[in-house]
Amino acid sequence: MENIQAGLTKEFTENNWKKMQVKLMTIPQFKWYIEKCKVPEIIRPLIWKYRMIFGQNPAEVQIYPDLKFYIELELVKDTLKGQWKEPEPFYTEPYKQNLTSQEAIEQMVKTQLEAKFIQPCKRPGPYQASCTVVYKKANLILFL
Repeated sequence: MENIQAGLTKEFTENNWKKMQVKLMTIPQFKWYIEKCKVPEIIRPLIWKYRMIFGQNPAEVQIYPDLKFYIELELVKDTLKGQWKEPEPFYTEPYKQNLTSQEAIEQMVKTQLEAKFIQPCKRPGPYQASCTVVYKKANLILFL
């Protein structure tokens, strides 16, 4: 980390790295940033390749135009007829949440809608899975 420190200002390392947009960081600053964030070595090449789409909050995250997301369903063989068919859809009822968890879920959905990561469903399909809140540390909520 000492060789990464070269070219970094004291102001950046003490305060501003948490406030600065990732896409505006210089190469030494970004190296220091991923070191400070404890990014595992195995995914660092991926982080470097797509560096410009990362952000420290949802408003800064960029859309990568060549990146598409698909869910491919594997065909299953019908044991009675011997024909291939699509798998049966699954649906789970929403889990009951306490008030704090429900508010956290609603806030996360609101944040993701505002950042345009997700969009409202106009026509629900046959697939639905519930979410739950996992409390890891004080004031830190992880969504599954």
